[in-house]
Amino acid sequence: MEDEYSKLLEKAMETLDSDVFDDLVIECKLSEATGINNAGIDIQLEYIEESLGKDEALKALREALKICPSS
Repeated sequence: MEDEYSKLLEKAMETLDSDVFDDLVIECKLSEATGINNAGIDIQLEYIEESLGKDEALKALREALKICPSS
């Protein structure tokens, strides 16, 4: 089976456009987002920090809490 996968993978990369799998990638990411959102705010905030970095996560927190940055 691994051998078949490798052969099909090589053929796909040679012959297919990336848009063929657009919908499947979107479905996978939506499923991941659903899991993160259902896991609670702590997991959401952890994901946001990992994805955007601490500075952007801080901006998002400020906006969500309507807090002005301290000087």
